[in-house]
Amino acid sequence: MTKISLFNNELSGHIPNTLQGMLNLQESYLQNNRIEGIIPDVIRSFKNPGTLDLSRNKFSRSVPPCLGNVTSLRKLYLAHNRMNSRLPASLGNLQDLIKLDVSSNLLSGHIPQERGNLKAAILIDLSRNYFSSKIPSTLGGLDKLIKLSLAHNRLEGPIPKSFGKMLSLEFLDLCYNCLSGEIPELLEALVYLKYINISFNKLSGEIPSGGPFAYVTSQSVLSNDGLCGDCRFNVKPCLTKLTEKSRRKSVLTSIYILLGIALVCGYVVLRLRKTKKNASQANVSLVKGHVRISYYELEQATNGFDESNLLGNGSFSMVYKGILKDGTLFAANLFNVHLEGAFKSFETE
Repeated sequence: MTKISLFNNELSGHIPNTLQGMLNLQESYLQNNRIEGIIPDVIRSFKNPGTLDLSRNKFSRSVPPCLGNVTSLRKLYLAHNRMNSRLPASLGNLQDLIKLDVSSNLLSGHIPQERGNLKAAILIDLSRNYFSSKIPSTLGGLDKLIKLSLAHNRLEGPIPKSFGKMLSLEFLDLCYNCLSGEIPELLEALVYLKYINISFNKLSGEIPSGGPFAYVTSQSVLSNDGLCGDCRFNVKPCLTKLTEKSRRKSVLTSIYILLGIALVCGYVVLRLRKTKKNASQANVSLVKGHVRISYYELEQATNGFDESNLLGNGSFSMVYKGILKDGTLFAANLFNVHLEGAFKSFETE
């Protein structure tokens, strides 16, 4: 006997130990029955078992660690049972395993780092369990993986950047967990990715726009309050990132603001010198009242040049209202030095 198919029946009870007499059994299909109890150790007595499908039964307790010694296994289906405890690290020994499905059980604890040893795997489904802790970065080494589902667990921490190396991936489901941090931009390299779901987590930062994210809809990113990006995702727009170019622009802007303040102060001093001596003495306090103001102070006083403090815009600049720590009210003219004519406008001012 090399193959036994008893699926889609109403078989109950336990798997008998007499199964160990079927030494040449390579394929066992017992799914969708009512078989209960534990998975017997007799399975490891088979010579070259390739497929074991025990899904949709009532098996309980833990996944037998002895399965890690059955190195000839290619497909292992244990989904929709009542198995609890932890997933044994010994399954990492199955380096020729192609498909592993233990979804819809009561498995808990962390996902073993050894899952990263399943180099031949094209499908791994650990969804609808109680796995916690971080997603092991070793999963990123599974470059043949086509489908990965870790949905409906209690996983936390970031999405590993190593996921960007799973270049064969077509299906990725991480929804309904407690994942945090930003979506790695390296995921844009997954050109074959057709389905991605990261909804109902605690992710933040900008949603990537390249690669597979060009086709992602808002349904894939639902209920991640910290995310921002394009309006098609139904999330808030992102603040402009401070790139090297914008850093230079910020420095230039601060210089021109300070120059503007210096020019205003100089103008006041010149006007005062042209007045009568007694008027000059009367207004000495006004001259002394003008002090050097740093760009940082201006930024703080205008709440980072927030739109709520915008008094008006012109062709080349914007005017912001600000209040210094001592209560002094002022207006700052912020020039856009990247617009043609801005320098001339500044000189005119």
